[in-house]
Amino acid sequence: MATFAGKVFEAFEILQSEFRFLPAHASSGKRFASLVRQVTEDVFAYVFVHDGRPSDSSLDVDFWVAPPDTPDHSLQKLNVGYKISIGSDYEIDDAFFIGCERRIVHFLPCVEWLCPLVSSELVNPGIRTKRWEVYQMERQLFSCYVSMASEGNSLAMAVQKEVDNAKLRTTLESIEKACQPIARAFLDERRLNENVLKFYEGRVESLVSALASQLYVRGLGAASIRCPGAR
Repeated sequence: MATFAGKVFEAFEILQSEFRFLPAHASSGKRFASLVRQVTEDVFAYVFVHDGRPSDSSLDVDFWVAPPDTPDHSLQKLNVGYKISIGSDYEIDDAFFIGCERRIVHFLPCVEWLCPLVSSELVNPGIRTKRWEVYQMERQLFSCYVSMASEGNSLAMAVQKEVDNAKLRTTLESIEKACQPIARAFLDERRLNENVLKFYEGRVESLVSALASQLYVRGLGAASIRCPGAR
């Protein structure tokens, strides 16, 4: 029997085959599914489907234009980017998902106009949340990783193999395991600035979790760009 996420991915086949969206298997579960597409380096598009019917709520389909972050509801805590409600109902059938997909496709040409706004907000948000402050540190972790990868660092290359598998149902746990040595290197070689070092206080597991989340969504984004024949 197909899982909830599996059914959602099947329903949004056109978004995948024609518009470069990829299923975020590692962030999807029994009542939630998400798809991801990279638009620019700092702006991604997301489709979130949340089934609240077990709690007497509705099934909601939302479209996000936001920075690269974990593709789940935690994205809302960043307060950067824009969420568009696509559809909401309690009685769901194939026609509902077909209609939602049609609405998303209809909206896609507008995404490029939102990109400059999202990039600007990422630097100077109207509402500066604690999550935004932590996110800046996560971006520094990612930048440090990119720097080490450009040097041909063997630890970074090992991580990259897992990141390249993001499209192939890799788990966050597998990326986190690969990130353990490089996170320790960040600390041992003092590659991070003082603010980041102070925030993480030598907590390797926290570094690993933050870096792995960034690498996972960016791995999906990079894979979406490489999708052949898609718009």
